[in-house]
Amino acid sequence: MILFYPEFSQLDFIEQAHESDYVFDILAEPLSGGLPWDENKYYNDFSSLKVFVVAANRDALNDANFEPLPKNLNRLVEITPTQKVIDVLTIKDYVVPKVLELYVLSTRSKFYNHFVGQYSN
Repeated sequence: MILFYPEFSQLDFIEQAHESDYVFDILAEPLSGGLPWDENKYYNDFSSLKVFVVAANRDALNDANFEPLPKNLNRLVEITPTQKVIDVLTIKDYVVPKVLELYVLSTRSKFYNHFVGQYSN
């Protein structure tokens, strides 16, 4: 599993997670000590964190060339604190890349609206 922090162009690789684990419990380990590049400490506040996967729109899934899709053909799906890894893996229209990719953002950051806006129609 990969946790992407697009605001900082950083990532954490989670080597082991069980499908019955809660996604937000998995986040606790890398975020518990703070992130060295999060100068404002926005990511220390779990209540402000949003986690997403990028799912393809149904029409885009029918394209047989398997090229990366432009952002306007994808949509963000928010992961809630009560969702387990298995819930994420079974999201409709979510095609799991080689590893599960989760995007972690803080709503306290100005970057949040910028990132989410890239996926709005």
